[in-house]
Amino acid sequence: IQPYLNKNVNFFEIGCGDGKFLRKVRDNVKEIECIEISPPQVEKLRKEGFVCHDKMIEDLIPKKRYDIICLFAVLEHVPNLKDFIKRLKLFLNKGGLIFIGVPNANNVLFSSLNIKEFQSFYYRIVHLYYFKPHSLQKVLENEGFKVDISTFQQASITNHFHWMDKKNKQKNTNQ
Repeated sequence: IQPYLNKNVNFFEIGCGDGKFLRKVRDNVKEIECIEISPPQVEKLRKEGFVCHDKMIEDLIPKKRYDIICLFAVLEHVPNLKDFIKRLKLFLNKGGLIFIGVPNANNVLFSSLNIKEFQSFYYRIVHLYYFKPHSLQKVLENEGFKVDISTFQQASITNHFHWMDKKNKQKNTNQ
């Protein structure tokens, strides 16, 4: 995302959690806003000076548009995916960019190594969807987005070895 950040960018993060990513980009953009629905997180973010909306995007009336919208670990929880993606367009400037992070169903621990403990960890009742790059691309293109999918491994290779050996995650990772 770094190459797209500058002092002319209006930035919006949906589902920002404790604001970790917001803090990383704050000084590199013109304006920054977010959505978070956890009351303790909202309070904390507002105390730090962030404009934090405490409503679902479906209930938020767009007062402006943003150049960059980010949502990490959000899309897999959205009940009505099609309407949510359509709604994003109301918040995005023409030529704007959306960065999405979702669990990848092609994760080698799941798709190739067949580690049952990882499968139990990976499949969670709160996840309504699981995406592969092609399926995410298709969902977005069906709603009129031009899509460029890039994948990367978020957890370290040592985490993979830990899963293979110990059958659970490392203490210093959430994967």
